Amino acid sequence: MTPACRWIRRPGRAPTVGAGSAGAGRSAIVTIAMTMTMAAVLMAAVLTGWSAPPAAADSLPMTPVPTTGASGPLSLRTSVWPLVIPSLAPGESFSWQLGAALTGVDRGELSLGVVSGGSRATDPDGYLIDVQACPHPWGSADGMGTTPTCPDGGTPVLARQPLAQLPADLASPIGTMSPEQPWYLSVTLALANSSRQDPRTGSLVIGLQVMAMGDDGTPLGGSGIGTGSDPGAGAAGVLGWTGLDVWSMVGWGVGAVVVGLLLATAGRARQRARR
Repeated sequence: MTPACRWIRRPGRAPTVGAGSAGAGRSAIVTIAMTMTMAAVLMAAVLTGWSAPPAAADSLPMTPVPTTGASGPLSLRTSVWPLVIPSLAPGESFSWQLGAALTGVDRGELSLGVVSGGSRATDPDGYLIDVQACPHPWGSADGMGTTPTCPDGGTPVLARQPLAQLPADLASPIGTMSPEQPWYLSVTLALANSSRQDPRTGSLVIGLQVMAMGDDGTPLGGSGIGTGSDPGAGAAGVLGWTGLDVWSMVGWGVGAVVVGLLLATAGRARQRARR
């Protein structure tokens, strides 16, 4: 679960290579890894205590996700940066939004893939995910316990469901995009009230992958760890991961945003805070 992309040669055109306040005592480490054709950047944010939640996304500018190299046609912005996500307790949720934009091409078909692992994802009683799309920025989209709102009502991309039930090789369609029509994704992670998971223990890794396909069926960029030798070699519109070695994405010449939630670290921090 991007801003960078690797371009595939299209007929009659030259190829372009582009870059792409919860409970006290909680902490979490979120790592954003973005890979480019010729370069990679690794960034981390650490939070040792929670302050007031950020303002609604409709009152804040979207922040470009940092990239290296030349700008590409597919870009991502985020409403929360640095992106720090807490270890959730039962009944809690955390939301943020991503903005995807296209430049230099007429149109593309946008899709989203999600890959996850760790005990808090593989447990059927674990984390839930809900992703919706809106042609306008979401309101009240950021922070703990928020209810994102879309002026047009929003379009479901991934209905609320356990991460454990998501197939890792399936891309969910978002819609057609153009330079005049970006898309905004509201992403919500939650734990059901009835969940028996302990926020002080366990681990979670989740990857969000955004991919755009051209109107002639060629990828405009954004695949992650693929089963083919090249992101453009497989079937159009399909994301395929060979495993959950998330960090190997850094070595691929494609765009990716990987959100790593090291909740075991968060659990230890909470235990220390209670002593």
